[in-house]
Amino acid sequence: MDTTVAVAILGASVLNPRWIGPSGPETVLGLAAWLHLVGYATLGATLRPRFSPGWCGAAVAVVLVTGYGAGIECLQSFLTYRTASVLDAAINGFGASLGVAFWHGIERWRARGQAES
Repeated sequence: MDTTVAVAILGASVLNPRWIGPSGPETVLGLAAWLHLVGYATLGATLRPRFSPGWCGAAVAVVLVTGYGAGIECLQSFLTYRTASVLDAAINGFGASLGVAFWHGIERWRARGQAES
């Protein structure tokens, strides 16, 4: 599933936004920011189980997803109809952290439940 999410994010990131329709001014809490946050949180949560349990595996997942997001921002700098943004890269990293932390919490909760039974 993580590959599907990664490909969907890449596809959405290289599309010409005019194909989707008119857009208004962007703000930190605008739709684009929320899409970045949710997309990278989803990618972080789906990628997290591929690494070892514990904080080390969680850190690897966050670094990889954040790097993926930064790489896409760099790619957008070469597209005339897209704009690369450090703020978007930061939101991507924050979303990755939230998604990985969410999945890490689920892992801990499951482990605690198994230990009690």
